[in-house]
Amino acid sequence: LRQLQSQGILTPFQAGLFRLYIQYRGVTGKIQAGEYRFKRNITPKDLLHKWITGDVILYSITVPEGATLASFREALANHPKLKKIEWPPLD
Repeated sequence: LRQLQSQGILTPFQAGLFRLYIQYRGVTGKIQAGEYRFKRNITPKDLLHKWITGDVILYSITVPEGATLASFREALANHPKLKKIEWPPLD
């Protein structure tokens, strides 16, 4: 909800009401993390449904057959939409 507020999608008042709605529905611990796409006129009920079902944006990555773990890690590291991860060294 903080991100939606910081992006100007929700006012602080709306975020507070939505927080109460989430608690009322009893789904506080069921909201799934991820990157979501939704229409501007989405209803609170539909938005909450997306969050609970994990209707996230999916990105693909191609790993060639026979790729090594090192090349796979490099492909992940170079993907523009993935968070950068500090990998432990390969032995």
